[in-house]
Amino acid sequence: MDPVTLVSTVRNAAFGSTQFRSGYDEVAVDQFLDELVRAVERGSSGTEVAAIASSARLPTTSMRRGYDCGDVDALLDEVVRQASGSDETPPRSAAAAAAVSVPATISEERSGLGARLLRVLRGD
Repeated sequence: MDPVTLVSTVRNAAFGSTQFRSGYDEVAVDQFLDELVRAVERGSSGTEVAAIASSARLPTTSMRRGYDCGDVDALLDEVVRQASGSDETPPRSAAAAAAVSVPATISEERSGLGARLLRVLRGD
């Protein structure tokens, strides 16, 4: 485990947002990731860090803004992979596997008022 790379991966993570559909509570995710970084900075072993990441139980929200579950799960999978030094880690969920392999679409890159309104209505 390379602590510098792992901390950088966690600190530079970006998640899609949700609203009016299920997502992880943003405050809980942020607090959990801060705890994970502190564990790495304290010198916890890769096995300990991987165990913390793989045992995460994060609360969800559906009416408030949240983080996309697939994005957060994909980050936690990457943390486990880096911490354990393994080349492959089974995804935490099918959504996480899909989130890793789905490329951005052209419609996600549009920034006009209509496109922004559509994203808000869809909960993106």
